[in-house]
Amino acid sequence: MRKELIVICMSFFSFCLFGQEELHSRKKKAIADYKEASERVMVGQNAEAITLLLSAIKRDESFDEAILLLMSLYLDNYDKTQALNLYNNSIDELESKFQSKVNFDIAKFYWSAGDYDNAQKYFERIGSEHEGIKKEDYELLKESIVIGKDSMSQEAEIEFESLTSKMNEFDMQYFPSIDASGLLVFTARDKRWGGHEQIMMTRARAEGWGEPIQISESINSNQNEGTASISADGKTLVFTGCNRQNGIGSCDLFVSYKIGGIWSEAKLLPTTINTRHWESQPSLTSNGNTLYFVSTRPGKGGQDLYTSTRIDGEWTPAIPLDELNTPKDDASPFIYPDDVTLFFASNGRPGLGRFDLYRVEKGATGWTAPMNLGAPINNEQDQIGYCIGLDGWAYFSTSMTDGRIKMKRFRVPENFVPEIRLTTRVVYLKDSITKNAIDGLVTISNENVDEQLTQVAIGRFEDLSNGVKVKYYASATGYYNKVVESSSDTLTIELRPLEVDSVLAGPIYFSSNEWQIQEKYIKALDKLVSSLKEYPELVITIEGYTDVIGSTEDNLELSKKRVEEVHSYLIKNGVPEENMKKAFFGESKSANVARVTIDEDSDRKVLIRLKGIKN
Repeated sequence: MRKELIVICMSFFSFCLFGQEELHSRKKKAIADYKEASERVMVGQNAEAITLLLSAIKRDESFDEAILLLMSLYLDNYDKTQALNLYNNSIDELESKFQSKVNFDIAKFYWSAGDYDNAQKYFERIGSEHEGIKKEDYELLKESIVIGKDSMSQEAEIEFESLTSKMNEFDMQYFPSIDASGLLVFTARDKRWGGHEQIMMTRARAEGWGEPIQISESINSNQNEGTASISADGKTLVFTGCNRQNGIGSCDLFVSYKIGGIWSEAKLLPTTINTRHWESQPSLTSNGNTLYFVSTRPGKGGQDLYTSTRIDGEWTPAIPLDELNTPKDDASPFIYPDDVTLFFASNGRPGLGRFDLYRVEKGATGWTAPMNLGAPINNEQDQIGYCIGLDGWAYFSTSMTDGRIKMKRFRVPENFVPEIRLTTRVVYLKDSITKNAIDGLVTISNENVDEQLTQVAIGRFEDLSNGVKVKYYASATGYYNKVVESSSDTLTIELRPLEVDSVLAGPIYFSSNEWQIQEKYIKALDKLVSSLKEYPELVITIEGYTDVIGSTEDNLELSKKRVEEVHSYLIKNGVPEENMKKAFFGESKSANVARVTIDEDSDRKVLIRLKGIKN
């Protein structure tokens, strides 16, 4: 009898025969039914496959492969009655390794239903010969059953609360994300949009939640806008866009920034993040500068967690969180606003159900060991798409029996998240003499990370603060830099105006009736070159003078030669022609000198901050 290679993978109960192996039946019609059933399963015709398998088993009651495939179909359809009837009628007919596989599948079925006692009963029936079960799957189910039983006996007291009907008015609403001000962003799918996804928002007020509205025309389109994350400071939104014209893969990550209260046009994140594979489920740190997300690019498992950081406006190449990723699927990251505590879902770790939630913390040497959140937060269902607000409420979505998906919330146990106080940090930047607000740049340094504060108005900068002392680096065009260390949430930094003439070279003196530059003045001219390159807004005037010796005409010509000599030196060393003017005074001012001054039309406010000049 020729050997057959048959591999059948179901959506949940993975059924795979033992590779190339002779089928355990000698009845041709039973084998024919089995082969046709296998082909029907491949194309999703499970009902037809069940009929054929029943026929095969009727022809041969000990047909191992047919019994095993039929069991998988019953379990995949959650038809427990038929599965147990088949088990009771056929278990003794199976070879030992097939008995082990059937017991494993039924144990997994009961575990997936949250019936951990029955799961353990059938798991204990698995024999020593179980070559059809992967070792890692065997150990994972074994540990998961133990965790399920232990967790149910230590279940925390948590009350789940449905959100208002107006927040669940769509066919489906899921993957909520909330900022520090209480703005809740979520994805909705509804027939009124042709079944497409749109990003909605609503805000918590004293009188209750507001009516959800579409977040922005700059973000939503006539395509699918999937899972989204808003930073705690409310200024950055990253979302999933699928099938967009400028996309790289089927689903990519896009970003929008809130500027002056308006969301900017959504832009595709660069190839340091997006690939031709599926990228989705973003989560942003409090300031929007670090992104966690999920990708199906080749990695440790099917879905893996990745992270990327924005430095000087550019996103770094995404790196996998291989301390957390498993050979199966890891998904749905949520970074708490302390920017240290990360929650994520995984079906590759011991847990109560298919996707459980886990908690880790980021330390100096890496991530802590993942902690299963236990019951009742985790259960036999998929736990995906959670976020936690600063008020201690966790928001999530759950599937209903009618096929809809609704959002709910619950109070998070105190030991799950750190107590943090986030307020708005405000920094005012002023001229130390006039006390007027000035345009500039304020950067903070906290734990070796530099973050630029957002300027919301001239001289006013805002960001989130947790009360930790940080260093502020302030600069503005035309002013000396300043460094201030403070833990205050409101701070005024005064900058001293730059003394422009201090960056210029001193007078260049010449011997009587000479115009060649002496060696001792080269250093001063080089300083002038550096200043003009550092401050390209400066326009200078080179003035030439002589003494009164000689005729007026000769002295005027001599002053021109002195100016041209200085001008040529500066040109040769890279100073643009348009940054210089010339003036010849001859003997009108009695001195053998060339002098550089700032042109009256020049903007004295230097665009680039001073370097190497201390207050």
